[in-house]
Amino acid sequence: MARYSEEFKESITQKMMPPNNVPVSQLVRDTGISDVTLYTWRKKALFQGIPVLQAYCLRWLIELIRDQVLFRVASF
Repeated sequence: MARYSEEFKESITQKMMPPNNVPVSQLVRDTGISDVTLYTWRKKALFQGIPVLQAYCLRWLIELIRDQVLFRVASF
């Protein structure tokens, strides 16, 4: 299991967040980090209150919820 510094996690998380909105699938290809790990980092950032632009916040939250629902459905 790889260990990543907090600075590295923050830099990747910022890429996933508005206004960048780099898709997780692209980051998986670019970094080799699993999608589950990236979604976990993004979820943690959301709950820690990382500031995001209001215009993108709702879209980002909807995507997060959709991904969680799809992940749960796929795991059955």
